[in-house]
Amino acid sequence: MASGEIIIKAQSLGDAKKEAFKLIGEPSDDIQVYWGKQNWNSQYVTGFECGSSQGRKLFRFDYDKNVGIHINVETGKHNQRQKYSIRFPGTEEDYYKIVTRLTKPDNKNGKEIYANIRSLPENCPI
Repeated sequence: MASGEIIIKAQSLGDAKKEAFKLIGEPSDDIQVYWGKQNWNSQYVTGFECGSSQGRKLFRFDYDKNVGIHINVETGKHNQRQKYSIRFPGTEEDYYKIVTRLTKPDNKNGKEIYANIRSLPENCPI
């Protein structure tokens, strides 16, 4: 867990997405595809990021053996940035199904990724 990270527990993928979108609000027009940053997920689109007058907004799916599947959200500017971990029931296999779906070649830009995340099923398994 990142220092100062707020943990939110959700009952389903759908509930986790609702919580995340409440925190992020509407993304700005500069929405960009967000690729995984670890060796094990760098070939996958894991979410999106964008800027705003209030600072950066980031939404990404993550999996950790100790935490399980979750959505990481970051909002705000530099030293006032707030991090959230929204946890929901699901498996490592569900994580890979989600990010594989987001990485499809027809998801060319951040707006398409955003729309695809919105259309994900409400529950795992995917």
